Amino acid sequence: MRWTAIVMAILVAASGASAQQRTQVLFKEPSGMKVFWLTKVDGKAAFSTTPLEAPGRFNFLQGAVYRLKLTHLAGRPGLELFPTLDVPPASPATREFLGHNSVPVVLTDDEIEQVVKGNLLVKVVYLPNAAGDEIAPTSGPDAVREAQRRGHIVLVLRIGNIDFTPK
Repeated sequence: MRWTAIVMAILVAASGASAQQRTQVLFKEPSGMKVFWLTKVDGKAAFSTTPLEAPGRFNFLQGAVYRLKLTHLAGRPGLELFPTLDVPPASPATREFLGHNSVPVVLTDDEIEQVVKGNLLVKVVYLPNAAGDEIAPTSGPDAVREAQRRGHIVLVLRIGNIDFTPK
């Protein structure tokens, strides 16, 4: 009986360690924005049929890159953006934070305008090296490198001016 309990404990611990972890992303602003992500339907790539509406949350698998479709952007009827969302695996420094907090994604009017003008927007959310549980966003051409210098990356959003058709 004792060995059975030990074996069960080992199996439970092993299954928990191998389970894929998730990062909860809070699409916070602009309010009313609709977020779709690319999935497979009948073996073909297609965007999800039911969007998430901002503010809204979704738990994305860590270690994956997602193709998103953003619509219903305030003041921009008909505009569709197709960013990628890079959700890196949790590091020892971010694991506890991500286990208790969502990662907010906020797109400002200025950032959307930059994309409309043809610029690439790279927005990185990171947990600073300094003590505390406050995350910080940064954007710009060297946003990933700057976030790595300052702390531990929890999310990378890249938005360009491409039109995307699923294949």
